[in-house]
Amino acid sequence: MNKMVVLYGSSEGQTAKIANALAAVLREKGEMVDVIDGQRVPTDFSLAPYHAIIIGASLHVGGYQSSIRRFIQQHRQALEHIPTAFFSVSLTEAYPHPEEKARLKQLLAKFLQETGWHPQKIASFAGSLAYSKYGFIKRMIMQRIARKVGAPTDTSRDYEYTNWEAVTHFAESFVAELHLDHRQSSIPLSLSKEAT
Repeated sequence: MNKMVVLYGSSEGQTAKIANALAAVLREKGEMVDVIDGQRVPTDFSLAPYHAIIIGASLHVGGYQSSIRRFIQQHRQALEHIPTAFFSVSLTEAYPHPEEKARLKQLLAKFLQETGWHPQKIASFAGSLAYSKYGFIKRMIMQRIARKVGAPTDTSRDYEYTNWEAVTHFAESFVAELHLDHRQSSIPLSLSKEAT
């Protein structure tokens, strides 16, 4: 049986957590799923055993993880031949001021344009303010960003903003579309014409 793969880039762990949550939902739907850290992709990795892929990355300082960018560029041709989805994780999604929301869309569009990848499904999830996992400088930078968007600035604790219902819905809708596409492709041509 073919498998799906969820591949992610994560800096402080929230994107990894989302990737594993997506995989759990897909498995509940009967899919076999591998979860791979984008920084630990085997050198001989191939998409051949997989019938679909979900890729996720988090946005930091105006860009996504370089490991994810490299993966997409290296496997772009294979990505064009299977169903694909992408999820973006950022603090901006938790505090969607119009200007920041527009900038998030621009950064996502730029990333996809630069990689030449065209995923069939895209989602944007709120991440977390993981103050406890930041170094001193990054903690100060993130505190300043938090102040700007109205997020908590108390660095003595972390704050999670991910909408887990949205994560579940994303996984369920992706696998539902896969099964629908498979059923439609299995319909005999004559029957397919009668149905249109």
